[in-house]
Amino acid sequence: MSEMHHDQLEFLTVLEVEPVYDEDAFCLDYHVERDGLLLHLTVFLDEPRLELTLKQSGQPKPILHFSFWVWEKAHRVLDKRGEFLEFSVCSLGNLWNNERPKSEDSFVQVQLWIKPQIHLELH
Repeated sequence: MSEMHHDQLEFLTVLEVEPVYDEDAFCLDYHVERDGLLLHLTVFLDEPRLELTLKQSGQPKPILHFSFWVWEKAHRVLDKRGEFLEFSVCSLGNLWNNERPKSEDSFVQVQLWIKPQIHLELH
């Protein structure tokens, strides 16, 4: 089992919140609130996996919830589009064998902005 490669300083810079360490799940939880939206991002430290949940403030059900596997280092991007986190080679959903898919067609790129508002793109 491999771990996810990420730079905690880059995550802190983009997300503008410090993570909460969950000892039981061996993960870092980031909670960001912007313009009535709540983003909960969980970075698992013992496997290359993230969980992302987006909710409307005051609502119990999420607007969006998914898990994805990150096969290359997550990194901060700062360009003409703004500042965001980019997860360039990802697989969505559950992988029971924790192995990187063989087909390039099964990969997606995930980009996450916080400023000026929470914005998520999948390519």
